[in-house]
Amino acid sequence: MPARLSNKKVTFFITAMLLITLAVGGITYAQSTGPQVKELSLQQAIDLAMANNNDLKLARIEAKKAERDLVLAEKTADDIDLDRVNTYDLGKLKWVAPRAAQMAVTLAKEKEQFTEKSTKLAVEGAYYNVLKAQKMLQIKKDTLNYAKDQLAIVQNSYQLGTVAKSDVLAVEALVAASEAGVTSAQNDLSLAVMKLNELIGLDIDTQLKLTDKFEYVPMKDVNVADEVYKALQNNIEIISVRENQAVKEKEYEVARKYYSGGVVYFDKAKLDAEAANVAVNKQEVATTLAVKQDYLSLKALEKSIAYKQKEVEKQREVVRIDMLKFKAGLLTNQDVKKSTIDLETAEQGLTELIYNYNQLKSKFKYGLFISGSTAGASSSAGAAY
Repeated sequence: MPARLSNKKVTFFITAMLLITLAVGGITYAQSTGPQVKELSLQQAIDLAMANNNDLKLARIEAKKAERDLVLAEKTADDIDLDRVNTYDLGKLKWVAPRAAQMAVTLAKEKEQFTEKSTKLAVEGAYYNVLKAQKMLQIKKDTLNYAKDQLAIVQNSYQLGTVAKSDVLAVEALVAASEAGVTSAQNDLSLAVMKLNELIGLDIDTQLKLTDKFEYVPMKDVNVADEVYKALQNNIEIISVRENQAVKEKEYEVARKYYSGGVVYFDKAKLDAEAANVAVNKQEVATTLAVKQDYLSLKALEKSIAYKQKEVEKQREVVRIDMLKFKAGLLTNQDVKKSTIDLETAEQGLTELIYNYNQLKSKFKYGLFISGSTAGASSSAGAAY
């Protein structure tokens, strides 16, 4: 009759088996899960940026601070009785300072909206940049595959004695160069992903699977006149110079209460008002030009994309035929190398055009037409207060 196992031995045996099971299971789980990949749509990326972007948070804080300063300026003005406003400086405190503070509030709120729109534009740019990098990587991989096909053909021809060893070495060098191109494209993709992660507030090493496609979808008809009108109403540069104009007009109005022509304060206020008017006219022209220039660029890109699509289609056919001729011994490896490089160049060019087109579409989507000619109104208007 077999000896009975003691309770201690049974307990030890069960514990050991349990630990082994857990260890094996843990290894299997770790191997099966691997690095976590986050699926991300363009809208999800924008939502993350809106929640995590520090520039937007600061812009919101600045808007609240400007509202607080307006309350203080209005209180100071209210505390000055009209019968005590007998000097130009008191007049500015009474009437100009509140208007300047109101301008600061308006511009702070506009900056908040501008920061939100520009952040969305930046996210779209970074998102499309990842998609572009993925496409560029695929192009490089295709080039590498063509090179490997060439190598297989030339190695077979060498074994048959129809080509020299130098031909094999030349194609091997082409394969090595193509592999280096793939590595470089992979690095570009990794960097593009890290930049997108940084922008939307994710850990920069987060692996992403983008769900939107890299594609060319022509923009619906754009009414340039409507776009110009909206830009002249909503553009932050326009609002800035118009607010500055209003403050300078108020300052000139106050100066006329206490001085006449020939007095330095009067003349300065008058010249400042005139300069503000000129700045408004200048900015209106610059903004109109910016909108029309982007529209012309959009239409030019549509034509370029249509041409480049045909070129890519043609070059793919050229490569297909050249590979057949090369296999039949009718072309050299240099001929095929040239046609594959031409195809790669055409596909890269098309990819860049589509990326640029999508960026311009985003500018029209958010109404961001920045001319770069802002007159620095906010700093000059509030300098005296």
